Amino acid sequence: MPLLPWLQLFALSLMAQFYGCKTDKTLTLVETTAVIIGLQQYFRSGCIFLLHSTIHLDTKLSDELFLVRLSKQISLNSVSSVALTLGTGEVSINALRCQKNRPVNVLTSDDDNTQNSLKKMTKEVNFGRSVWLQILEAEMTLPKFFSDIDIPVDSEFLVAHRPGQVVEVSEVYRVRRGYELQHQKFGELSPSNELTATSNDFYERRNNLEGLTMQALTVEASTAGSPWQSLMSLGRIFHKRESEIDRNTSITSKLNLSIVQDVPYIKLLRHGNGPVNVAGGFFGLVWKEFEKKLNFRTNYTALEMGSEDYDIGGPKKVDPFLKMVHEVKLKNYEVAVAPFRCTPERAAVVDFTYLLHKSKFVIVLTPAGNEDMAWSHFFGPFTLTLWLGVIACILVIAGCLSLFHYMGQHLAYPEYENPKQYTFFFSIFCVFAMFCQQGQDVTPKSCACRLVFWLGYVTAVVVVAAYSATLISFLTIQNKEPHVKTLEALARDRTYKLGMLHQYLRIIKSDADNGITDQIYERMIAPDPKNIPSSSLEGLQRVCNTRYAFWTSMEAIKEVGDAIDCNIAFLTYYYMFNLAMVITENNPYRRLINYQ
Repeated sequence: MPLLPWLQLFALSLMAQFYGCKTDKTLTLVETTAVIIGLQQYFRSGCIFLLHSTIHLDTKLSDELFLVRLSKQISLNSVSSVALTLGTGEVSINALRCQKNRPVNVLTSDDDNTQNSLKKMTKEVNFGRSVWLQILEAEMTLPKFFSDIDIPVDSEFLVAHRPGQVVEVSEVYRVRRGYELQHQKFGELSPSNELTATSNDFYERRNNLEGLTMQALTVEASTAGSPWQSLMSLGRIFHKRESEIDRNTSITSKLNLSIVQDVPYIKLLRHGNGPVNVAGGFFGLVWKEFEKKLNFRTNYTALEMGSEDYDIGGPKKVDPFLKMVHEVKLKNYEVAVAPFRCTPERAAVVDFTYLLHKSKFVIVLTPAGNEDMAWSHFFGPFTLTLWLGVIACILVIAGCLSLFHYMGQHLAYPEYENPKQYTFFFSIFCVFAMFCQQGQDVTPKSCACRLVFWLGYVTAVVVVAAYSATLISFLTIQNKEPHVKTLEALARDRTYKLGMLHQYLRIIKSDADNGITDQIYERMIAPDPKNIPSSSLEGLQRVCNTRYAFWTSMEAIKEVGDAIDCNIAFLTYYYMFNLAMVITENNPYRRLINYQ
């Protein structure tokens, strides 16, 4: 039988009067509010969600009173909050969002219903997008509450409790489901009820994965046989002692400090029929740094490079790179330590690590033949229009000199000038002498003619200076433009052949963004097997000897460019090639790895 309204009011007043009569270990309303507001300010959160358990009859009034008072205290600090009930369908991870920044989700109870709800929410993808705070009662401990709850390592889950005399805020997580619960002190309340939080950022608090072992696929990608053989220049490493390197420098920056020695992308060390380890290579060394920084190990499974015999469940066999993407997609392995092209198709099924290398592919051919030294080189700095402008300038200045001299002789100063006449042809000779930086044996005396002389000499100095500078750069800087400048023009030119390394044919056929259409491939590449050289050096040497265009990377050109005996030019065409490792979708370690 429900209580009468006046009995409910009486019970409510009694609970309000004796609300503080809890054990000393339980957080008071003021302390709870101070922790919540302190975290909201620390994380610059835009709102707060108060998540409470389904209310039992015996504690209904006290729970309602606590939530009302807590919401009021939060609102007094100009922070918006919403109270939602766990276990009733009101709480959805995707719905817990603020207009600005991440929300702070506060679990106000620690009963079984809260534990069951939390256990389900930790398995959702977007759990780490919020900041979580659990309020523990006096009799509840961290190991007991989180005994079968796996808090992801990439989330920020905090617990407010009183283990001693002071209210502490602890951070809890597990490096992997089933591993031991990790907890560390995040902050504490001062006597004035102000939260003092740690100064370490999230990545400093997650720099130890407790030696866990990741399962990884890999393949030996070397300068001799991998599809990436033209991209090895970035793997040149400056061998410095680690103490000499700034520890704030990113790992990829450390591995590109200087050019000392070529290494492959992945170099494997095989122990007979035993396990395989990554011994070197640019991507291998980067992964080794990840292991060292985050304190984890890797168990490698190596595939054979160059094989097309791997099965992914279809009628067609695939190469090892497609096999690795398939296995990571199925989450049979957590990561593939190898250089993968970042494509939208792959990004739809797996995640990529931070971009480790960006390569630019170009089409190389010989430049237009250089002409022997001729008079055209001396006329080359100025265009025909500019030369006509210089001649017109000489004629105008000569005309002004002759006109002003004539007007002075007949109108103002008949006996003033010497010589008696500046005829038009004689004036042209004088102005031409000015442009040749020659002086005059006679200087006009009238102001008008002297002004024309001054204007002529200034114009001559400007023109000669511009001509000299342009002529010097014209003769010293060789213009290495090819006969054709665009891919479309190359396709129309029937005298050129196009080629590339065999391992790049798969890219050409699978990715339409590279610009090499089927028509270009069938007409310029496929007819002649010699269009597919065995190495980048062979392809560039053929560029020098025949009318041949070679599709390759800038790294390959830098690596073997000094070994060829001709100048090379590039089309305006280019194709960007992004490389990274692949990792399972929504992997909790991706955020930590990308930060290193």
